[in-house]
Amino acid sequence: MKTNPCILEKKAHGMAPKRGFSLITTVTILVLLSLIAIGLLSLSAVTVRSGRSELAQLEARANARMALQIALGELQKYMGPDQRVSAPAGILDENPESYEVQGVEHPYWTAVWSTLWEGPNGDEENVTPWVR
Repeated sequence: MKTNPCILEKKAHGMAPKRGFSLITTVTILVLLSLIAIGLLSLSAVTVRSGRSELAQLEARANARMALQIALGELQKYMGPDQRVSAPAGILDENPESYEVQGVEHPYWTAVWSTLWEGPNGDEENVTPWVR
């Protein structure tokens, strides 16, 4: 059996051969690269999820805006011509000085009034009381 003279020389000086060092280094680098790859994959998954939630939020806002426009259109349609005024029923409060609304069964309902006014004698039709 032939022995390598370099190995014998290292053993003679008290140094053991460093076999397997490159294997351990390679495995360590592969583990680190695997951890980096897993981190990047999880980061991309989070980014995709947040992008989807942003799209869903934008769609929800657009739907809410459209519903608001439809609701305003319905209100205008049912209130009638532009000679109408709407206000909460709480303006008919018996005692406006108090915080509580008194004398009105449903104070938060919205009522619609016509701006056309008929005078006390009945002869001043379609004249508003504040423009005489």
